[in-house]
Amino acid sequence: THDSIARLIRDLNLIYKAEPAMRTEEYNNVHFNWLMVNNHEQSVYAFENKLYILDTRNAFWQGIIDAPRIFVFDLQSNTLEDILILEEGSFALNSYVNDLRIDKENQIIIMTDSNEPALIIYDLKNRKSKRVLEQHPSTKAEKNHLNIAGNIWKNTVHSDGIAFDSKNK
Repeated sequence: THDSIARLIRDLNLIYKAEPAMRTEEYNNVHFNWLMVNNHEQSVYAFENKLYILDTRNAFWQGIIDAPRIFVFDLQSNTLEDILILEEGSFALNSYVNDLRIDKENQIIIMTDSNEPALIIYDLKNRKSKRVLEQHPSTKAEKNHLNIAGNIWKNTVHSDGIAFDSKNK
């Protein structure tokens, strides 16, 4: 809900203000590195005083209810700044859009589709999205299951996770 997101942003701002390491040379990985936090239904990414929350629109892998979207919050003012909605054709009916990274230099957001193997690119300048590397070996799972603490989960998870180097590239 909006109230819980507002509380989250308020609490993050309190920590941000109390911890100099969070704002001193925040782009230098030697001192501090932003973390991406995932849960079953969304990815959350903090970058340049903004909080990006990806809503997969596919709770518990049951199929999407409408276009996945990214909520962008300004961490200074605790306000919703924008909602970036993925275009039809950049996601499938059973897509599980996951893991976002921001490429500042190219003004794009890169996401994975863990259910229909591909990457999804959102162009921040043009507000357009597209699929790339669809069904490419680099985005496809190597196994048809995951072993989590000895429990076998039979759902195939394709592209999951994006890594940039220390220069955010």
